[in-house]
Amino acid sequence: MAARTLEMLVDLQEPGWPLVRSWIDAANNAIEILPTGRAQAAEVLLAVQVGTRSTLGAVVWETGGLLVDDGWVRLLGGGGPRMIGDLASWNGLGRQPVCRPVPGLCVVAHDAAGGVFALDGGAIGPGRNAVYYLAPDTLRWMEIHRGYSHFLEWLCIGDVAGFSARVRWEGWETDVAVAGPDRAFAASPPRWTVEGRHSGRDALKSVPMPGLFHLQLELARQMGPVPG
Repeated sequence: MAARTLEMLVDLQEPGWPLVRSWIDAANNAIEILPTGRAQAAEVLLAVQVGTRSTLGAVVWETGGLLVDDGWVRLLGGGGPRMIGDLASWNGLGRQPVCRPVPGLCVVAHDAAGGVFALDGGAIGPGRNAVYYLAPDTLRWMEIHRGYSHFLEWLCIGDVAGFSARVRWEGWETDVAVAGPDRAFAASPPRWTVEGRHSGRDALKSVPMPGLFHLQLELARQMGPVPG
């Protein structure tokens, strides 16, 4: 099937952005909309082939990404000066991919502890595009929501702090702000070991998020299929 053009992808009649914006405006969690440029957003949209009528396409077209709960969660968008990684590059697409593509998996967000949120296209579950989370302290994929839109709404009004409490540390807000949204904090010993499960601040180091993801992904594969 031929790739859709930008004119086919950008929906001017029923764009998804007003719905996304309404969730952001009503959010309980702090949401920062990062800037993107039209040319860059267009490149990402063409690479991922997702229309702006969808909430996923709307986030790509209208934002460089979203920072949730003081930057703890980084929802991928069109990329920009504040967050280099975008939806295309994180999934091995576009001119400058930061990750190798994983068949049947679409990464949509990551967090400051190295956790990754992805849509399952058959790589980790039944392939219904449900959102799964690769937990940095267990290296297991866990299903958390039905789909991207529900996940995005949860980021706005859900208990993100409670969900992340077990891998947060005292002073994380300052560390995350300094490191920026393209990096995460790896523990030594690693969080998935007994010794590293409750790592304090002095055991953490800021590292590029894509490299940490690939390490954790490979270890997760070695541990076997998703439980349940």
